Amino acid sequence: MHGTGTVTESQIFQQTKTRLLQGWTQQFYARDHDGLKVPPCAATAVCWCLRGAMMRAFYDLTGSEAHLLSLNNPLRTPLFNVRGAMEFVVEELIGRPDVITANDELLVHAQEAVAIVERADRQFHSP
Repeated sequence: MHGTGTVTESQIFQQTKTRLLQGWTQQFYARDHDGLKVPPCAATAVCWCLRGAMMRAFYDLTGSEAHLLSLNNPLRTPLFNVRGAMEFVVEELIGRPDVITANDELLVHAQEAVAIVERADRQFHSP
């Protein structure tokens, strides 16, 4: 899907959900068909944790890996907003904004990860 130009928070939320519904994992950002750990943007990735799915969603939409962009690159702003919204939801659930811990220690099913993304999306877009 590699896009160019700007990307919105709504697009990142939606693509993150899409990736989680394709496959969800724990204890690492992404895994391949054999269950081996791979980078979230790897072509062989088939399942992702909450954070990995968000990173992959950004890559799907922009063609860029966020960690390779300069900190002041405006393309990163929507990703930071999505990450902040997800951290806010997780903090409500576990008392700290630790998305990785929530994914690895709290969740037991992909639909729970999707629910966090959906709740973050609603809260981000509510007045």
